[in-house]
Amino acid sequence: MEKDTKIISFATQKGGSGKTTLTHMVALALASKSINKSVLVLDMDEQKTLSVFYAQQKKLDSNLPEPPTNRYDLITCPLPDLRETLNINYGKYDYILIDFPGTFMVEGIRSAFLFCDKVFVPVKHSQPDFISSQVVFKLLEEVKEMRKAKGADFDYYGLISIAEPEKSNFKMFKEFLATQSYPSLENPFYKYVKYENALINYHGIMDVPRIKWKHEEEAFNRFFQELYKLITK
Repeated sequence: MEKDTKIISFATQKGGSGKTTLTHMVALALASKSINKSVLVLDMDEQKTLSVFYAQQKKLDSNLPEPPTNRYDLITCPLPDLRETLNINYGKYDYILIDFPGTFMVEGIRSAFLFCDKVFVPVKHSQPDFISSQVVFKLLEEVKEMRKAKGADFDYYGLISIAEPEKSNFKMFKEFLATQSYPSLENPFYKYVKYENALINYHGIMDVPRIKWKHEEEAFNRFFQELYKLITK
């Protein structure tokens, strides 16, 4: 039976925003036993971080299964191949997540957003990162109008990424973000070692038994549940 595939992407104009870790952790959460969705991740980032980490783990552990269950597949996808890759895989998965290149100075990147249903823009809590994100939001507003003209839905959201609550500018930036005209998530994506480790070992926090959850699991669950409501509405 063909699935009603939703195409979700995480995009930024500035490196170091946690975009790839975020993409991977959301994919693991969607493929978790509790959510039980089938997910395809397209690694389009020029650094190919997800693909490289998996290849390294494969060398260390020859028994490592394909990432990481039959509910999550990962493939590299050059930008020129995006349309064909989506055509081949659409209807086979509940979700296709795209880890876009970390720059818009690539031919075809702007039109690629027209394939997406939802786009999330991770922004670190600093003024330079926020200024850089304005380029992304301006583009996504244009994409929304183009999709609307064709009778298609499209939404985009900002979110605080690599959040460090102990930093003095975190609260100020969170309040500032709330005053902006574009929609954003209330819950931030925090900077935790456990999150970074998920890139290396394909360990999904949502599959940890609830009785063993600590503050990292609780924080990610709050973030993910808010995001999940947005992508399912």
